[in-house]
Amino acid sequence: MKTYKISLYNHFKVLSTLIFTSIIIIMVIVFLILTQGYSDGIPIIFGNGYLILSIPTLFLHLEYYFINKKDRVTINYNLSQIIINNNLYLFEEIDSIILVMPPVWHRKESIRFLPFEEYNFAKIIFKNKDEFIFTNLLEYKIENIFSKIPDINIERKSMLISTTLW
Repeated sequence: MKTYKISLYNHFKVLSTLIFTSIIIIMVIVFLILTQGYSDGIPIIFGNGYLILSIPTLFLHLEYYFINKKDRVTINYNLSQIIINNNLYLFEEIDSIILVMPPVWHRKESIRFLPFEEYNFAKIIFKNKDEFIFTNLLEYKIENIFSKIPDINIERKSMLISTTLW
C-alpha cells in the first residue's frame, strides 16, 4: 500500500530541468553581457528563448499543482483497490487509464532537453464515468504505478506539452 500526495521533493524533481536550464541561460547571458555588452542583441535573444521555454513549464506546473493540491491517493495492490480522497474504488471499477506524456517519455528515452518535457499525467476513467487526473506532482514515474494494475486497458498518448486541457 502506497499513498501519493504532492511533496516538495516532487516539485523539485519535476522542475529540475527548468532549474538547470535557468542556471545555464543566466550564466550565458551574464557572460555575453560582460564580454560583448548590450550592443549585440544576443543576450536579448537568449532571454527571449528562455521565456519561450519557461512560460509553458510554469503554466504546466501551476496547472498540475491546482489539479492535485488537495488530493491524496492510496493504492493497495494486495486488496486491488485505490482510494482517492476517501472514495474507495476497486481495480475492477476502472474502465481505462490514459497516460498523456511528451514524446520523450512515450519513446522511453531518458534525455530531456526542454523543461516542459518533465510533465505527464494519467487520466483514470471509472466505469461509473467518474474521472481522476493523476499528475506527476503526486509521483514522478506514473507509468510504473499503473502498469502494476492487472487487466486494465492503458492507453498511451503522446503530446508535446502535456496539458490536461485537451
